[in-house]
Amino acid sequence: MKYLFLFFSIVSLFKVSFGLTIYDVQYTENISGASPYEGQTVTISGIVTRVFGVNVYIQDDTLPWHGVLIYNPPTPVEVGDSVIVTGQVVEYNGKTEISNPTSLTVLAKSVKVPGPVLVKTGEAGKEKYEGMFLQVENCTVTQITSEREWQVDDGSGPMIIYEDNSYPVTVEALNDTFIFIRGCMDEYNGKFELKPYGNDDVLKTIDGSGLVNVNPKFFNDSSYNDIRVDLIPNVDTIYGTIKYLKLVFNKRLLADSIKVLCDSSFILFDSSKITIDTTSTTTTVNINDILFKDTVKIYVKNYYFTNSDTVKLYTGVSSSQLLPVSSFFIMKETPFSNVMNISEVQSTNDGYNSKYVNQVVSVKGVVNGASNVFSPTATSTGFFIQDESGGVNIYSSSDPANQKFKEGVEVIVRGVVTEYNGLTEIKYSSPDTDVYVINDTFAYIQPEELKNSQGISEIVEGKLLKVVYGKILTYPVDAGTGKNFQVQNGYSVIDVRINQSTGLYQDEIMDSIVPGKIVDVVGIGGQYDSQSPYTSGYQLLVRKKSDINILSLPEDSNTSVSLFPNPFSPDYGQVLRIEVKGLNEERFTLKVYDINGKHVRTLGENQPGSGIYLWDGKDKNGGLCNLGIYILNVTRTDSKGYTSSITKPVVISTKLK
Repeated sequence: MKYLFLFFSIVSLFKVSFGLTIYDVQYTENISGASPYEGQTVTISGIVTRVFGVNVYIQDDTLPWHGVLIYNPPTPVEVGDSVIVTGQVVEYNGKTEISNPTSLTVLAKSVKVPGPVLVKTGEAGKEKYEGMFLQVENCTVTQITSEREWQVDDGSGPMIIYEDNSYPVTVEALNDTFIFIRGCMDEYNGKFELKPYGNDDVLKTIDGSGLVNVNPKFFNDSSYNDIRVDLIPNVDTIYGTIKYLKLVFNKRLLADSIKVLCDSSFILFDSSKITIDTTSTTTTVNINDILFKDTVKIYVKNYYFTNSDTVKLYTGVSSSQLLPVSSFFIMKETPFSNVMNISEVQSTNDGYNSKYVNQVVSVKGVVNGASNVFSPTATSTGFFIQDESGGVNIYSSSDPANQKFKEGVEVIVRGVVTEYNGLTEIKYSSPDTDVYVINDTFAYIQPEELKNSQGISEIVEGKLLKVVYGKILTYPVDAGTGKNFQVQNGYSVIDVRINQSTGLYQDEIMDSIVPGKIVDVVGIGGQYDSQSPYTSGYQLLVRKKSDINILSLPEDSNTSVSLFPNPFSPDYGQVLRIEVKGLNEERFTLKVYDINGKHVRTLGENQPGSGIYLWDGKDKNGGLCNLGIYILNVTRTDSKGYTSSITKPVVISTKLK
């Protein structure tokens, strides 16, 4: 009997509540504001609204009681991630949070964020809004308590603004007015504070609003270069729209070297409203009476810039009321010298491990695997970069979940070369002094197609790769914090890995990964081998849904059979691709015979409709067929049971030596 009592005691101690909403966890009538689930382990879901380092806010509705803080999640996330999380409900200085959760799964990415919820300043500071993404409008600074804390009032009563150390807001003085302030409602011992994500969550005035981006951000020296200055409007049209832009360079440029472009149809763009003044020692570009609702790009081509050259940008709703958006130097000196080719960093003395292990190196490349997918934990950052010579993993344990390293961003990095379970990494220490974004115009990297029968190996580690016409061999299976499946590329079998952070676990693409299907797969060459000298464990690391393309052929009333290539050479890794077209209700059987009519191999039996099939040149016993002519027989059975056949000669050849 005492054992039964002990069992029930343990169950009570570790009570877990499933199937709850954020409302269930947050709603309380307790005057202290404590959750009814305090001390219990719960599983809830929601959409990420803001990320402040290890403080992540999620929300599942725009109604009160539907937001909560997740503290120190085990998986890095970003705004717009749909997540499910399990952890203990804790009251930390009066604030309800899911603290140090045991698991967090990203179900989908780029989901519409619920909110911000519009509230009055006098109503915002209440328990029901704790953890929610809120917005107040038309308010004035009425008190500045400290460098990080101040109050605003829209006439309904004061509300506290509290700035996160890493995301400060620029406030000049009392009586500053704001069109809007957004943020997540926090609580500290009964004091409710709205926490904005820096200047991105506030708008003082439309005049001078907008974000400015200049690329590239670094040059090696004073030289002839091309630059691009982007203005990104950040004002909703309900508050007004920028109509005037002025760009001032502190030196005289050639008018023909300046071009103003817009990719968007949302702007009524009229080149006649653009003037370029080069009559003085400065150059001024004016864009007048245009509705700025999307990014405008100003290009300056092939001009000699020095590290003293600057550009200033002004915006406004009236040509007489322009306010400065930004002022910056055009040129900055590249922070590191002796930048290596990545292929040199990847070079080895033993065929597997970098010969630069434990040495400090500097590399430059374009991100081919973003940090929101490849950061292993919420307290570290990981991503892949690639230059013309090769690719490599970049990692830091001192840069928590840095999300700025997106696909296509060009960076320069300094760090120590390490081997982590066979994967060559450059490990940087400081996000402020060891890694810089050079260019964030988002370059496109063309994946390198693997040849027939080529597998993943050390020579392609870190590169963006593509398997073309691979055959799926297995269903996805759980493997650590991800799922693996296998794809056949000619004679090579490639392990394909889908990390939990891709957000694909609940996507319909997972149901399409079925043995026998033909697929194109894009991913990064990776490795995970826990045993030195790290000679195995190579993987293709998927980044996103579009990396997996299940191939199919459209229905066709004209039955046809096509072969590629024919002849083909299996001893050189070539595989015969067979494309059969027909109606969906028809069934097809594909068999290979030798020149004497002996059955060699069945490639598909009673398969519906159009399809793609592969023959690796082997017989039904797995042996490689001899050189010569073979016959492919495709039997078609229609919806009434009538059959017909198409035969095609197939030649197995070899290359002349």
